[in-house]
Amino acid sequence: GEVNISPTKICIGRGLAALRCNSVKLNYLFLFYYLKHFGKKLSNISGGSTFKAIKREDLYNFKILLPSLPEQRKIAEILSTVDSAIEKVDFAIEKTKRLKKGLMQELLTKGIGHREFKNTKIGRIPKEWEVVKLGEENIAKIRSSKSIDKIESVAFIPMEYIPDTGIY
Repeated sequence: GEVNISPTKICIGRGLAALRCNSVKLNYLFLFYYLKHFGKKLSNISGGSTFKAIKREDLYNFKILLPSLPEQRKIAEILSTVDSAIEKVDFAIEKTKRLKKGLMQELLTKGIGHREFKNTKIGRIPKEWEVVKLGEENIAKIRSSKSIDKIESVAFIPMEYIPDTGIY
């Protein structure tokens, strides 16, 4: 399962193991990253029919590489810094996705630089815009089959094949 660090003392249930490091020999962040990296090895020694779990003896006998404590701290610091950078990038990506979604809403319904608007069946739109059916004049070919086709060297992908990524 997942390897996590608890910031407080907790009560654990079946199928979990709590490890407390001897801080004179083992840095807890080093162990955290080590166990995350070698999770497959732990998974391979786990057993159980309903859900996988690792026995206490298997954890005690699990072999790890143990650099000196200062080197463990440095390794953990580097990996922690990288994790922090990844979090910042992920946050920036999410923020950018939200910005794009807002921009799409604004640009696709209000356009660029329009000052006069009119009310239509589908809402307020720029005065110069029209509400039209997608129909024959605007699309070269509409296919109802679920196959992916090419229309005059332009890829046409049916809507049912376009995943909802929530990026709009």
